[in-house]
Amino acid sequence: KYDSEYHYLFSIIKKGSDSEGKELEYYYHFPNIARRLLESFLAFKRPQQSNNLKKALNTISFDTVKKTKIIRFLHANSHNDFISEPEHDHSILAETPAVLNDLLDLIKTVDQDHYKEMLKCVA
Repeated sequence: KYDSEYHYLFSIIKKGSDSEGKELEYYYHFPNIARRLLESFLAFKRPQQSNNLKKALNTISFDTVKKTKIIRFLHANSHNDFISEPEHDHSILAETPAVLNDLLDLIKTVDQDHYKEMLKCVA
């Protein structure tokens, strides 16, 4: 259905951004998908920083609070090299729709034409 993995990931994030009120288990896969989408987008927009997500993100002119929220969400829930502590707060997953909306807003802010074309591709 999609021309690339990037198109597919964008479509999942778009759907997830409208998923307010779901059970936490519904949100568990979104951090990894969001990380892959953001890494792909930034690798294109900021290729010299493509090996460091936080550095690449910091080169983007976008709301600092939202960038912090996105990176915190990704680091807390995606690609951990350790098993979470029993007291680790997974309730951050409840923020998934809001963070995904922030991620889409970042893409739209950085490259509005790209964002509009992506919406057409996943409609």
